[in-house]
Amino acid sequence: MKRTLILIALVSLASCQISKSQDCTCAQLLTLGDCGRNSKCTWNLTKLVCELPSNTGTGTGTGTGTGTVTKNYGKSLYCEGLAQTECLDKYECAWLDNKCTFFTSCTPFEKATKDECQAISKRCITDGTICVEIDICDSYSTSISCVQSKTSYCVWDEPTKKCSNVTECSQLPTDLKTDAECRKQLKNECTAKDGGGCVESGTNCEDQKQEVGCVTNKARTVQCFWGDGKCFEKKCEFALTSNKTHADCQKFSDKCTAKKDGGCVDIKTCQDGQILEGCKIDNAGKDCFWVATENKCKDKTCVNAPNTMKTNSDCKQYLPKCITNGQ
Repeated sequence: MKRTLILIALVSLASCQISKSQDCTCAQLLTLGDCGRNSKCTWNLTKLVCELPSNTGTGTGTGTGTGTVTKNYGKSLYCEGLAQTECLDKYECAWLDNKCTFFTSCTPFEKATKDECQAISKRCITDGTICVEIDICDSYSTSISCVQSKTSYCVWDEPTKKCSNVTECSQLPTDLKTDAECRKQLKNECTAKDGGGCVESGTNCEDQKQEVGCVTNKARTVQCFWGDGKCFEKKCEFALTSNKTHADCQKFSDKCTAKKDGGCVDIKTCQDGQILEGCKIDNAGKDCFWVATENKCKDKTCVNAPNTMKTNSDCKQYLPKCITNGQ
């Protein structure tokens, strides 16, 4: 019985589309595009149905008009006035005709690409002909709609014509470009690859093969950096010798300072400073100073002030809390 009713409905709709003497009624036009082509019909953006304007009779006809909008000032007020970006972030709203309105369904919109449907609502993707609401992967029947579910990305198997959840990093879409985007997928074990898409993360920093994926290790417990065509753990001892100053090493990591012949070392005590540029602060953040005559780094305290300082003015320039000892 159900199949019979569906067949009758399809025959009725088909006959109104092909017969010039019997035009479709507004109610028989199921998409925004078809409704807009009938000058006597209007598309209700709240109900998402094609209907006869309230100020006309019961006539039918064909034409090229775009119709008018019937507003429902109950639900639609929630979305009205929102900017496009904010509108698309709201689950209950859709962006239509350059304004935000209350969302009710994806299917009335004839759009062939995912981006076109997503420009209306983030709840929609395309089946290749019309927009459909995002669902679970195995509910999609075409490769075009087999893109994403509400919780994950999908992958299409051409031999079986079936859609399923992605299970491997390499199956993720190429519009994922960064380590952060790839890490959100598949238990955080994917990283980015050149050209877009994802690959399985290397276990350690040195296992990452491309600069775009050289961000962390697989467990995300260690930061990595790229240098000389390789990925390294972000430790002071591995910093490149092109780092010559304390400022250079601080840009690399706030735990580092400069060392002799270039590169960086961990900040420890002032006494561990090897050169002037590595004699700035200790690991507690206290100031150090370099004694050129002794070629040593010392704590910047009043007791360690050079004996060339004879006046209170000299001492205060060295360290504001110091005064001369009179010697």
